[in-house]
Amino acid sequence: MKNKPFTCILLSLTLTGCSLFYPLNTQLDEFKHTKKTTLEIGVMPTEHLSYNVTTTNITFEKCISESGETLTAYFVLNRNSSSFKLEKRCFIKAFGKSYETVIENQETENRSQLLSRTESSSVKDSTKVKTESKTISNSYDYYEEKFVIRFTPEMVESIKKTNELIFRFYLWPKQATFRLTGLLLKRVKELLSV
Repeated sequence: MKNKPFTCILLSLTLTGCSLFYPLNTQLDEFKHTKKTTLEIGVMPTEHLSYNVTTTNITFEKCISESGETLTAYFVLNRNSSSFKLEKRCFIKAFGKSYETVIENQETENRSQLLSRTESSSVKDSTKVKTESKTISNSYDYYEEKFVIRFTPEMVESIKKTNELIFRFYLWPKQATFRLTGLLLKRVKELLSV
């Protein structure tokens, strides 16, 4: 019973920390007469062992204007340089329903990243111990796919009720699946209720 206040404080800090980790950002635009709320998350594909697609960043945007509400997802998907191109259609599954939708405004950019690490080793001879360091560098080429998905009102209603939101993309014979559950899905639902 003594730990009850401590437990309440810890739980409160944990929940606050979760909302700070994936914050909802709201902007009022007086020129376009809109209110936009965004949520940015990073997700790894369930097929991450295949290394075709490494990660994706998704920015969900809920826009309220005079004409109504819209939900859009902006993707930045990283795929390796030996993977096939992304097909123009994808699937969204929520609350047991599957929706086929079009990928819009697709752009592909070639990227390169230099990864370096330093290794140290000690060599001992009869006079002293000497430490040697060497740097190993590898260049990594990949593609960055940027595109947009727009949600229909029916999709939004399914997302509000679901326990798992799934995005499925096809790279010709391969696939990339992203599952949102738990805290990530909770934050998406909070975005929809703003």
